[in-house]
Amino acid sequence: MKKIIFQITFLFLIFIKISYGKIFIGEEFYITDKKELKDEVLAVAKDLKISGECGSEIITIAKNLNVEGRIKGDFISASFKSEFNCDIENDLYMFGDTLYGCGRIKKSAIILGKDINCQNMSVDGNLRLGGGKKVVWNGNVNGKSIIWGNEIFLSGHFKNLTVYGKKISIEPNTTIEGDFIYHSNEKIQIEPTIKIKGKIKWEKPITNQMQNKILKPRFKKLFSFISIFIPFFIMLIFTPNLLAQTTFLIEKKPIKCFFTGIGIIIFISFLISILLLIIIFMSIFVAPLEFIISSIFLSLIYISRIFPYICIGRKMLLKLSDTKTTWILSIIIGICLFIFLVSIPKIGIFINIVFIPIGFGAFILGRLQFFKKLREEKIL
Repeated sequence: MKKIIFQITFLFLIFIKISYGKIFIGEEFYITDKKELKDEVLAVAKDLKISGECGSEIITIAKNLNVEGRIKGDFISASFKSEFNCDIENDLYMFGDTLYGCGRIKKSAIILGKDINCQNMSVDGNLRLGGGKKVVWNGNVNGKSIIWGNEIFLSGHFKNLTVYGKKISIEPNTTIEGDFIYHSNEKIQIEPTIKIKGKIKWEKPITNQMQNKILKPRFKKLFSFISIFIPFFIMLIFTPNLLAQTTFLIEKKPIKCFFTGIGIIIFISFLISILLLIIIFMSIFVAPLEFIISSIFLSLIYISRIFPYICIGRKMLLKLSDTKTTWILSIIIGICLFIFLVSIPKIGIFINIVFIPIGFGAFILGRLQFFKKLREEKIL
């Protein structure tokens, strides 16, 4: 297992080396040399500073990041604390905790963080700006702007502006060429010096709207019951042996199922992470494979967590004969037990941590036994 992981990691680093002109991995870097910034740059460090003219795209992962100058390609960054003052000729993708920005982006920008402060910025394309706590924007956006956060302070020039926030403040002399749509608990006061040429639309936050429209708690539980019952009912009709074998393994070998499930979950999660890194750093062509594996994996996790509850339901009906009616009753008891226990916050989380690996491990062990039997009978 360790050998396989080492080989995958080694090949991954080779692919990155082929794809990128310059790679910097270390504790601290201060990159200013024009030769080093001529080609694509991949930098991973605790403290990182880049200054000068970059001839192509830059990808950075750092705790503390400072970038100044000009970037002719895309700028992709993930950092805890980031400061940049530069002109970017392509797109900007910035993610982090505390972000401070200044400069011009000639295409689109996506900035996501906890605290965001953008001063004297200009975006020629679209802007996606999202902050968990506080968002401050002062600048011009020629495309569509979507901004969300807790406290939002806006000033400058916008085309079409959509804002989601608890507290929204628009500074005087701000201009909105198109429509202004905002979602907040209360209407905001728009001063006469604020120019809005399109329509103004206020809506309550989506969560508040859904509270008025969504189903009552008891109907939510009923909907949850039906959504879980249908796949297991189909399983019982078309693949009854799968359901019976999985619950049998949970009853007879719960410890083995648990550790098998944990091991496979960790391995698949690692594989998905590797594929995701390849997508980010190398090629988008791996995305369909990563999407397929992730979808199948999450679907199996969703289904597997119910198997132990059905096993408990079947044990409760142990004296009944092994018929489809008995299994339907076991499924119903198991799902009801699942919905009840999961609704208890701390207990539900703990039980899921235990039951998901058990159910997943039993499902995998059952399929391995099934394929082994087919090979012994020379069907495969």
